[in-house]
Amino acid sequence: MIKRLLGRIFREEKGITGLETAIILIAFVVVAAVFAYTVLSAGLFSSQKGQEAVYAGLEETRSTMEMKGSVVATGVSAINDNDAPLGWISSDTSNTVISRNTTAATVKEGNASMLVAASVTNSQNDYVYHPMPATDIATADSLSFWVYCDDSDCDTSGDLVFWAHTTSTITSGQSFSVGGITASTWTRINGSLGSPVTGALFFGLEYTQTEATNIYIDNVTMTVGGVGYGGVEYLLSDADYPVGYVSSDTSNTPATRNTTSASVREGTASLLITTDASGNSTGDYVYHALASRAFTTSDTISFWIYSGTALASGDVVFDLDSDSNISDSTAFISVGVVTAATWLYVSGTPAAGVTATFYGWEYTGDAVETIYLDMLQGPVPASSRTKMPTSYADSLTLTVVNALGGEAINFTPTVDTDADGIISDESTKNHYLTVSLIDEYQNVTDLAWTMTALVGDGDDLLESNETFQITIDLKAVNLGAGTITKNSKKLGPRHIFTMEIKPEKGATLSIQRRLPGVVTLVNDLQ
Repeated sequence: MIKRLLGRIFREEKGITGLETAIILIAFVVVAAVFAYTVLSAGLFSSQKGQEAVYAGLEETRSTMEMKGSVVATGVSAINDNDAPLGWISSDTSNTVISRNTTAATVKEGNASMLVAASVTNSQNDYVYHPMPATDIATADSLSFWVYCDDSDCDTSGDLVFWAHTTSTITSGQSFSVGGITASTWTRINGSLGSPVTGALFFGLEYTQTEATNIYIDNVTMTVGGVGYGGVEYLLSDADYPVGYVSSDTSNTPATRNTTSASVREGTASLLITTDASGNSTGDYVYHALASRAFTTSDTISFWIYSGTALASGDVVFDLDSDSNISDSTAFISVGVVTAATWLYVSGTPAAGVTATFYGWEYTGDAVETIYLDMLQGPVPASSRTKMPTSYADSLTLTVVNALGGEAINFTPTVDTDADGIISDESTKNHYLTVSLIDEYQNVTDLAWTMTALVGDGDDLLESNETFQITIDLKAVNLGAGTITKNSKKLGPRHIFTMEIKPEKGATLSIQRRLPGVVTLVNDLQ
């Protein structure tokens, strides 16, 4: 018993002292402190970065542009889109003569009507026709026009027949008879074709009698779906310029209608002028009537020109004149060098002011040329007319400020050296601001723009309490519209569009507007 007790007392045993325990506890505390410091530092760093992001966001938000006042659209009008450059044509120019009539009593709408002078016997079954865009005409569609006869030779049904066809031989197409016209009285005719015509390209009127008479035609329209059924009315011819272009020398310098797509810049057709060699065409010109209109040296006239061979500067001259002899005009624009087989956009101002009733092109070279002309346009007339010309916006102007007085917005411009309305193609780009136009037809980015500081300190930075005016060039939109290869559209009447102005920093300024039903020289879009 005593021996077992002594064995227990002298048996070896090991343990942890208080000092060792303290060292271990201190190590744990140090490691925990290091981890805690690391976590705390990460938290502080994240908070700092979050604070910087918030401040940066606030600063960028404070750099937002704000529009002040209205958007103003400047309009331009199409003087002639050249889709029907020859106007009305007679099947018998010797016996059934077309001319432009401006006598008020025999003009129903606008400034002129078409006079068809029929001779005795020889005019029977002669007809006059006019080109139109390819159109499917159904039997439910109503075709309408005003007609006036100076005697009783149009009073019986069938004396006149309205035709539509796919070729200029309109009497092989579909028709309806016209009659019941009281002598010396304007009568509005409404009718429908006996059978539908798919892809009609020409319409016109046939005279079936053997008596000499004068027939006046004005304002030909087509209403899809018929009159009184909510149909849309399309103007086929207002007859203000029924004879279209006229050549001063039909033998050596004929003017014809061209529909070959490669030589049509916009729409469905262009004007083709063919010249002769050996100087036979030198000094010849092609002219067109115009409602009396005053032009100044600050009015911009533009058109497209294309030639099968290169043209030297001055070979073609555009003229405005008060009479049909446009070659002696002082209000001219000389065309520069035209590269062969390349469309050139010509834009210039007349050398002198003139009240013009005619315009056209003169050829001063002496070679065989095929010259195509398309889409002649100029300023919108100041005075209103019964039929306004086709017009559209060519620039937009708006005023902006720095909304919250934040970071300055950079308005350093890039010069549009090639004047195509786009600045993304410039070799030297300085701009930080991007302007785009978006609508249901197109998305055009990096439009050309200029800036005018209405209130500023002399630099290009829009700062607090400063006001800048931006003018946006719509040339790139309008020049691309109507081409064979682009699905785009000019900013014409009732056109809805969105402008996006995106600065280097800050929110994008988005503006949606609708053009009025008639686009004038200056349009307040609110």
